[in-house]
Amino acid sequence: MPNGDYVWREEQLPKVKTFFKKISAVLDQFAHDHNLRIEKYYHDIPGWEFLFRHPLRGVCYIEILMKDEGHVTVCADWWVDVYESGKRSDKHTEREIWPLDEDELYAKLKTVLSIVLSWKKEDLIEGHGGHAEWQKACSAEEFEHIYDEYPFPKLD
Repeated sequence: MPNGDYVWREEQLPKVKTFFKKISAVLDQFAHDHNLRIEKYYHDIPGWEFLFRHPLRGVCYIEILMKDEGHVTVCADWWVDVYESGKRSDKHTEREIWPLDEDELYAKLKTVLSIVLSWKKEDLIEGHGGHAEWQKACSAEEFEHIYDEYPFPKLD
């Protein structure tokens, strides 16, 4: 069975898509200019995620969610998984509410990207374990290549 909620997809997704259509050109341009992968409505969230590799290791995302007709919420996260221990460490921003302003959206997202890329390994907070399934699903070598599907971002 796929992840997600069929009812949400039928009732809410059309509204969310209409909302994002208003800003999709800005979001697409941001992703293109900075070499970011876009995931839309992942696990039925009302938003888009910009995914990329952190230069020091791990994966990051910037998430932009529809809050209401005039606002979005934005947050970012960087996580690093350690195969041997089954632990994930991460660093994240607080969720912010932004007015829906196409003229400012690109610049604000670029600022968030710069902040995430400035984070250092010592900024990571060691997280929980419990990911023993990693060892069952793949070898350590295969695990390291999981990051290969995420692009390295570009800043100007």
